[in-house]
Amino acid sequence: MSDSIGKRIKAAREAGGMTQKGLSEATGIPQGSLSEYENDRSEISAFRLGSIALALHVPMAELDPRLHELPGQEGLFREGGDGYRLGPAGGPGWTEVPVLGAAAAAGYEPAVEPLDDWLTGFGERTDSWPSDQVGENYFCLRVEGDSMSPEFPDGTILLVAAGEYPQRGDLVVARLADHGEVVVKEYHRQNNLVELRSQHPSGRNFRIDLKTEPGRLVWMWPVVQARIDLRRRRWERTRK
Repeated sequence: MSDSIGKRIKAAREAGGMTQKGLSEATGIPQGSLSEYENDRSEISAFRLGSIALALHVPMAELDPRLHELPGQEGLFREGGDGYRLGPAGGPGWTEVPVLGAAAAAGYEPAVEPLDDWLTGFGERTDSWPSDQVGENYFCLRVEGDSMSPEFPDGTILLVAAGEYPQRGDLVVARLADHGEVVVKEYHRQNNLVELRSQHPSGRNFRIDLKTEPGRLVWMWPVVQARIDLRRRRWERTRK
């Protein structure tokens, strides 16, 4: 198999008997973007690569040779009645991460209190994640409503690397001073201009000039994993 990530994606897709359209429907990634990836005309974010690997039932390391599965992580993803979930929750090697709604996440003011102190107030509802995937101050954001469908239907749990810096193409959770809620967008940057692009066709995009609009971007952190209810996503597609 070629060392090209794009050709690896195409080979894995064809080996699984899936069309580009089918992979697009399974992941929520536009078919045009998949074509760009497979033909090595565009870089792919780690988040989208993970979504593709999950849909094709292959480890990420099969699509990107730079990645390697950690010892003891075999079979990390399993298929259950409500879609794909991370292996058995709880027990050694798992960490409970607080789950926040959009309104709660929007309430964080970095000028008022440290991030770790603020997160201690959200321990009533948690979600279990492998400890090696969870860093200091990580939290989960629960997707509410249909604003991010079909890629992330209502109820999707996003694991947010709070306190860390995103890379171009990453999915991020951000709070803007002039926006009442947190937003989940795809991050791009050129010099002082930050673009937060919607993954929903009718969604809103944001452009922030860090030089002329200081303070508008209150905070922004990358999303590193997602736990999606695939059964609900399938229901959403069939009702259209």
